[in-house]
Amino acid sequence: PTLLGAREAELKLQLRSNSFGPEMLPNLRDVALSTEDAETRYLAVEALTRSRDADAVTYLQEVFDYSDDVQTRSQILGAMLPQEPGDAAAVFLAEQLSDQTLSEPLRQQAAFPLAVSSLLAGRDPLAEAGVALSNEAQQRLIQIVSIMTAGPEDSEGGEE
Repeated sequence: PTLLGAREAELKLQLRSNSFGPEMLPNLRDVALSTEDAETRYLAVEALTRSRDADAVTYLQEVFDYSDDVQTRSQILGAMLPQEPGDAAAVFLAEQLSDQTLSEPLRQQAAFPLAVSSLLAGRDPLAEAGVALSNEAQQRLIQIVSIMTAGPEDSEGGEE
């Protein structure tokens, strides 16, 4: 965060080119929350999403909760992919999916990784979240899964 402002170009270069250990995750969160520059914020969030550390999800949640930037929030939702039912990413996505105050596009985006992870693992999408979903959230998730698993439309009878 000390590179914000006059040395922000240097910070951007570091964010693009480095992997960051667990000890740097709080700094990445702080950069994402304190910069006014959209590119720097994007790069800081991207660096958090590249981390394999379990705490990265917590820091991404904090950025999501304290940011009012739609692009940043969308980037975070797009980066979350649950590894197992009820893990931190799954619970976070389920909470966003059920949050009636969240915009429709962001709730839709929260449903997609839950659907993908359940399909990849062959699990029940409603169990993927590991928490209870609202009826509306359940319907949204089922709808996305059915769209993703639908086969090509039957082309017979349409052409002669």
